[in-house]
Amino acid sequence: MRRRHLLFSVLLAAGCSGTDSISRPRPADTGESATRATSGRGVAAGASCARAPLGDWVGAAVMRDHGMTGGSATRADVRWVLASTEGCVDRYRPRGTVTFDIDEACGSTVSPSTFVILPGDGLLTIDRTREPVAYELRGATTWDAAITCPGEDHEPLYPVGGPWALAAGTFDGDRLSGVVDHGDGAAARWTFHRADAPSYATAFTTPRPVAAASPAP
Repeated sequence: MRRRHLLFSVLLAAGCSGTDSISRPRPADTGESATRATSGRGVAAGASCARAPLGDWVGAAVMRDHGMTGGSATRADVRWVLASTEGCVDRYRPRGTVTFDIDEACGSTVSPSTFVILPGDGLLTIDRTREPVAYELRGATTWDAAITCPGEDHEPLYPVGGPWALAAGTFDGDRLSGVVDHGDGAAARWTFHRADAPSYATAFTTPRPVAAASPAP
């Protein structure tokens, strides 16, 4: 039951189940293009494009959470591919993989820990009617897996993964990125750059360890 409670908290974290709640980002690290929150995301009628089409985007997004007995992380390595353009608003669908990692005192393993991202699992919307350019980012992927402590019997499969991105903001370069701390051990981080732009060192090339939560008093 302890793992089931933790996983359900991950699936519900960040409100990525059809709500309109949008995280407000801040710049992730020194040297990154500033990512600012935006509230006016509507497209003005008849507006001309403030910027030329931007092409595909590549990078990664991670959401982390803590439960009563440990922590977990859902990381997506994504290429955003243009699906449609209407006026100056571009909509992208994801391709890539998502990995779920869990940290419990017993040293649990997840199998399978990695799954393919389907096009319907996420949406990146870029609004080029304004300068700086505005964006909205959403993503969530779940699949059935076994979580097993060494020496224990296998438990039934149940959903793992969950939200890996939920953000909105603006950018004025070739990179969109940010960090949000939701409190109580939950946090989100994302970094994407234009696929045809000069290569950037990603802010995270491997999943970071998930620290176990302190025992409840």
